[in-house]
Amino acid sequence: MERSTSEFSQFQNPIYKAKFFQGIQPKGREVHFEIQDGYIFISDPEKAQELSEWDPYLIKKHSYENQVLILKWGVRDPFEYLEIKEQNVIQILDTSYPEKKLLGGGGFSWESFTFLRIGIWIMALGMALMLVYFIMMPWIVRIGSNLVPIEWEKKWADQTEKSYIQSQEIDSLATIQMNRFYRALEHQSKYDIRIFVVNDSLVNAFAMPGGILVVNSAMLDKIKEYGQLVGLLGHELAHVEKRHSLQSILKSVGGVVILQFLVGGFDLFSGILFEQFRNLDQMAYSRTLEAEADQEAVEFCLRQGIHPDGIIGLFKILKEEESKHSVDVPSFLRTHPLTEDRIEQTSQLIENKRFRISDQRQNELENLFCELKEQ
Repeated sequence: MERSTSEFSQFQNPIYKAKFFQGIQPKGREVHFEIQDGYIFISDPEKAQELSEWDPYLIKKHSYENQVLILKWGVRDPFEYLEIKEQNVIQILDTSYPEKKLLGGGGFSWESFTFLRIGIWIMALGMALMLVYFIMMPWIVRIGSNLVPIEWEKKWADQTEKSYIQSQEIDSLATIQMNRFYRALEHQSKYDIRIFVVNDSLVNAFAMPGGILVVNSAMLDKIKEYGQLVGLLGHELAHVEKRHSLQSILKSVGGVVILQFLVGGFDLFSGILFEQFRNLDQMAYSRTLEAEADQEAVEFCLRQGIHPDGIIGLFKILKEEESKHSVDVPSFLRTHPLTEDRIEQTSQLIENKRFRISDQRQNELENLFCELKEQ
């Protein structure tokens, strides 16, 4: 919009001088400007022609240094600028636009934000995202684990056996006898359960997705009777059947991997997760998952016609090891309740159960256990 000379002569508002910059790589030119209802009208003093009209919403302070005020206006580059040197005019502008804080602070503009303010916003945003993440993560993990096909877990188990298991020192004879013991339990599973006895001094046992169970030789040495071994297998099998191992891995690598699985399919998902399998022996389960595995171990024993007090004996072994080695405790003790609490909770659970003991089954398993221990 341009104004004629006659129109300019009708204005009663004071006219001020400034240097005006407009366009890409502009050269400053001397201009006149006036303020009317918050708008700044900029004109060419020689031609009495309006050059620009600034609405107050886009007016910002670019800088105020060495008693020179530079105003900035526009939505995007190229911006327009006014350079004002007269102090009385600068004071008038500061009074006309108090919310802009032209002589101090800087108003609400990105240019005037200090690093401290930006840091506070970033911290607040980070905390909000973390809160959402931890609230949503259990739900994401459950949904993600249910979306993973069992066939994929079986493929991972095959890969695990070829790489991780073969890199360990396997006690072959004990492994054969351990699997004979497991088959005698006649456990029905949708997975191809494979148990390996690994020569390792750490009293530990753990399960991998897809049906692979690892029992360290130190753990096997500590087990004194077949009921304890049945309880141990029942506990680890629960982690497999309930997909606890997979959930723990998903939780450790984050929900982003689940999203990649939804987009990229088996190969991408498998490549990321398989690296986590190598560290599964050091991975801790949540208290909820561990308590569920303890309950399933009791049910497992009852289905075999075996008294589940072997689980109590197993916990006592772990408690003894826990007292000896405050660091080298089994991975499945690291995040659950104290072993003493687990003994008490499992004892109460057993008391509330009705079960029948099969002498024939007990004799069969005891004989197989003795053969295993003699290896």
